Amino acid sequence: MVQKEDLLNLNFYKKTDYTGSIRRLCYKIEKDGDNFLVTSWPGPYCFDKTPGEVKSFHTFEFTMDALQDIADYLNRESEKLDGQN
Repeated sequence: MVQKEDLLNLNFYKKTDYTGSIRRLCYKIEKDGDNFLVTSWPGPYCFDKTPGEVKSFHTFEFTMDALQDIADYLNRESEKLDGQN
């Protein structure tokens, strides 16, 4: 389960992207203008080796409060993927 505390400070995202995984779900969090762009996809392959049609994209406001929303979103997506056995 992803917790808000697992996600990094805003200054990190101003310089680089963050990638991670939760069970079968892989994800990438990046700054896109005034927003976060969160991309998620079923593993096991990395972002560059995964076809675009299986990736999901979601935007969030670029704020510290949005990190909780991102954690909740990733947890929901992971649960949905786990339920697709």
